[in-house]
Amino acid sequence: MRAGYVFAWEDDPGVPHSSANAPVARPKPKLSHSSMAIKLNEQEPNRWHDRQYALRYWSAMDAIHRTISWVDDALPTPIGWNEHIGAELEVDLNAGIEFNAKYIRETRGIFFYRGTVGKQTIYSAESPDIVAHEVGHAVLDSLNPRLWQVADPQGAAFHEAFGDVSAMFSAIRIPEFCASVIYETEGDLKKSSRLSRMGEQLAWGVRVSRPSRVDQECLRNLANEFYYIDPMSLPPRAPASQLCAEEHSFSRVFSAAILDALAEIFSVHTVEDLQSAAKSLAKVLVTAAITTPLSTRYFADLAAHMLAADLAIYGQAHGSALRAAFGNRGILSRTEASELTPEVLADGSEEIGKVLKSKPIDKPELKTMSLSGGRYGLLGDFCVSVPSDLPRFVSASPPESHDEERPQRAAKFFVDSLFSQGKVNVSKDLLTDATAAYRHVETSTHEITDANGREYELRRIEFECPGST
Repeated sequence: MRAGYVFAWEDDPGVPHSSANAPVARPKPKLSHSSMAIKLNEQEPNRWHDRQYALRYWSAMDAIHRTISWVDDALPTPIGWNEHIGAELEVDLNAGIEFNAKYIRETRGIFFYRGTVGKQTIYSAESPDIVAHEVGHAVLDSLNPRLWQVADPQGAAFHEAFGDVSAMFSAIRIPEFCASVIYETEGDLKKSSRLSRMGEQLAWGVRVSRPSRVDQECLRNLANEFYYIDPMSLPPRAPASQLCAEEHSFSRVFSAAILDALAEIFSVHTVEDLQSAAKSLAKVLVTAAITTPLSTRYFADLAAHMLAADLAIYGQAHGSALRAAFGNRGILSRTEASELTPEVLADGSEEIGKVLKSKPIDKPELKTMSLSGGRYGLLGDFCVSVPSDLPRFVSASPPESHDEERPQRAAKFFVDSLFSQGKVNVSKDLLTDATAAYRHVETSTHEITDANGREYELRRIEFECPGST
């Protein structure tokens, strides 16, 4: 190995014992210069460590470095982590036993786990896909902190989509990976490939005990045929082959649209063109993520904000690609896409202009509503944050419908879905015999807790991979 280089995975190790992927020599990552500093709980490999430890360590470090790099390139000025995290993001590469990885704001870090199938131990930290995804959660929590708490299926799903897109943009930083993908897809990025498949190795481990929990080849495949449906009309859970309102499942609609847009922008079929297309799309996505209001039309308004950001940054050079991607996925209706003219987009782009000039944006507090605890067999009521913003570029209700109570319905549907998925940890003070089903939640993304000594509230604890629990 040359001085200054280490062995690491480019994207994902793949199915165990497969020869499809192999570690490659990568420049030794340096993270000390970034405004997004990390605090690693592992020792840098030395001659006393085995090769697998070194490969896992450097794969994770390289993925973190590439993720922070694409984010830095997408912003006019560097940013730090969410204020609850502080100056450094903790990174734990071996946090415990389960097929999972998590971003947890309260403990200020990202945490990776291990699981064993037969004699094969899988470390989620070994996959750059998984690492870049979790760093993506932390990045988005800095770009738009209000997404953390909002009780809305589309807001939660975008967090997961952003994580997968983060992994995609991170992998594209490697020229050799780009060349491999162009060859594999024959230049058609909409085909299933190493670029579109997320977390093959971890999915292999999950699939042994929960075969319907993940896709056939990976955790999620961005090259899919899912079409937007109002999530409130979907079931709260379903096999991976079907679309449901659960955040990982529903995220596949938006992440697929981003892959479609990248495929449309990518035209020359060279490595340089792919990397350039990804950088342009990343700038547009990040700008939209910062500025889009949190409404029940979040996906549609986010798509419209990407069109507005593209107009402001690139003079709508990618407008046709974005309209095709979001229109063909049903995220924007044909009418909405046609009505989003340059004049309309320019008129609503004041906040986008502020972002591009690194100026702060004032955002109102999300409204809250009280939900009856009795609905869930609890002793007391609790508050949830409602997606109460008005969308900027699209109507507040879907085309051909009018629903003034839609934000409240979305919040209630979101909470119903969480309970159905077994993702709510309930304070002991609220438990009754009717809540016995919630006493032993193994992995929870939310909790109902005493917020201020006067009332209970639903709080998010973490974003996680869909594990085996």
